[in-house]
Amino acid sequence: MIVIAINIIANYYGGATFHNITLKKEDYNGKVVEIYTDLKNHSIDYAILKNGEKIYLGHVYNRIQEGDSIAKNRNSTKIQVFRKDSIFYIDFKE
Repeated sequence: MIVIAINIIANYYGGATFHNITLKKEDYNGKVVEIYTDLKNHSIDYAILKNGEKIYLGHVYNRIQEGDSIAKNRNSTKIQVFRKDSIFYIDFKE
């Protein structure tokens, strides 16, 4: 109920969602060594980077694979993904 209220307020004041506001604060880069679903925490999907950093994946979990290198800049909702010979972007807003 609280999350719904936060999303309504956030949408009213600029169209942002709670997750987008939180995700924009994050910045990271590294190689994904593990992807898992935390069943004890509302089945939230995470990636573990080679440096040990735990990254929230949310609804984009199925587009990132173990072995990918990922980078995200602060104040952005886009993740840059490096996979073998290709580079592509995933936007959390999609």
